[in-house]
Amino acid sequence: MNYKFLINEGTGYKTRHHFSLFHFIPLIWVILGIALIIYFDHLKMGAGISLVSLLFFLIIMSKKSNLRIYPQDRLIRVNRDRYAMGPDLYSFSDLEEFELETLYLLRIPINTTLYARFRLEDRCYRRTVTMSFYRTNILFLLEELEAVVKVGCSIVDKPEGE
Repeated sequence: MNYKFLINEGTGYKTRHHFSLFHFIPLIWVILGIALIIYFDHLKMGAGISLVSLLFFLIIMSKKSNLRIYPQDRLIRVNRDRYAMGPDLYSFSDLEEFELETLYLLRIPINTTLYARFRLEDRCYRRTVTMSFYRTNILFLLEELEAVVKVGCSIVDKPEGE
């Protein structure tokens, strides 16, 4: 199938990067550093702020996709932080739900985050899938993820004669 927000990667899919609040903040700092150089003649401080912020932005943009789905194997791989607890490989049966959380500032949505909630034994794990400024992009991605999980479940559950 062709998906708009999922990228085909071999036998699985990965999520597409979206521009979010956490990409925008370092860019604001780059602009502030340039303004320090131009308007206030603080060359060293402005250059330092701009370079560190630009480096931070490039690190954020080079980060791999957080979620990979393998429908044939009925597996979901979630990249997690080094110190985060819990596994990074889950079965479709461990997936409880996808959660959508929107951050508002003065009734204006400024960031939308999509989480996946997994339950293993008696513990619950919540992993970040992606973030975006636009809620509609995340909703479309959510529909595609649910379709892939549903199709992956139906592929395995089919009898061999069909």
